[in-house]
Amino acid sequence: MNENEQLKKWLTNSKFKNNHNEFARYVGAPNATVWGWLNRDSKISKKYRKSLYLITKLDCFIDSRDRKNDKKVNISKIDKFIDTFEELIALLKYFEEATPEEREFLRNSLDNKRHEVAYINNLLRLIFDEYKFQEWKRNNEFLK
Repeated sequence: MNENEQLKKWLTNSKFKNNHNEFARYVGAPNATVWGWLNRDSKISKKYRKSLYLITKLDCFIDSRDRKNDKKVNISKIDKFIDTFEELIALLKYFEEATPEEREFLRNSLDNKRHEVAYINNLLRLIFDEYKFQEWKRNNEFLK
């Protein structure tokens, strides 16, 4: 079974089975690109393979170079982070529609955790820029 067929099979059993546009957003690919994968067996470019692996957990999306670097990349930790992150997003979306009283209760509950909230916020921003991340690590080594 080729990777396009594996992706189609995975989608039929996923939360995206009826919404390929949402799946395209998760992958970061245009809707037309995902349509091509599913309906024309278009080649899946390297640009989307890592995202597809993280979402589907299908081994066919791991590049051979990545397989050699498996010891350097802890996929299970990345998977757990992505799952936790998606769960956090879903929980936070609840508070968009929650009552002001619920949001106030949440703020009060988090008040003694302001340092941790700031730390998480900072790390999430830094994770997208390796240079800034390394700079931040070097600066924080002096504080230890």
